[in-house]
Amino acid sequence: MRPPVIALLPAYTFYRRWDIPDSNQFRLRVEQLEFRRHEVYEIYKAFRSCIAGDASDIHLLHGGSFDNSSWRDMVQCDSDVAFTGHSFGGCTVLSVLSSPPPEGHEPLPISQALALDPWFQPLSKPGPMPTSWSPSIPLCMIFSDQFAAWKEGHDEAEKLKKEWPAEASLFVLRTSALAGVTAR
Repeated sequence: MRPPVIALLPAYTFYRRWDIPDSNQFRLRVEQLEFRRHEVYEIYKAFRSCIAGDASDIHLLHGGSFDNSSWRDMVQCDSDVAFTGHSFGGCTVLSVLSSPPPEGHEPLPISQALALDPWFQPLSKPGPMPTSWSPSIPLCMIFSDQFAAWKEGHDEAEKLKKEWPAEASLFVLRTSALAGVTAR
């Protein structure tokens, strides 16, 4: 039998009233976005190594070894990568395109980006814009019906579509719904 795990945590606010303006209300999400952006680069690096035949950096949770023979040379990931994310993942797409690569990483070979119901709050203001390595990457944003009803997010997407230096588009799927979300 395992001993119980006890963690002593400092006092945190586990909920927040969103109707009270607070400049730090998305601080945790901003930090999470920074972490996620680094994860994307680390995962890409590990995946690329695996495809090239080196799986030495991949460790399985159950402790076994990873057999990458079925992956080796089967996937092309050195160019023309389509980068896609939903909700916070859509926010991650915009963040990666709007930020330089983390130290020690090369720019990802992204050729096109798709953001599904992208969440804009954790992004820095005035909003996402491509960096010097990503100015020609086309961007497509697709909103579900319910997500498009969020005026602030829709307005941000419309603004981004107009200002994005490469081709950008915004579509709303009028008969779609987010899983597990009911209309109010």
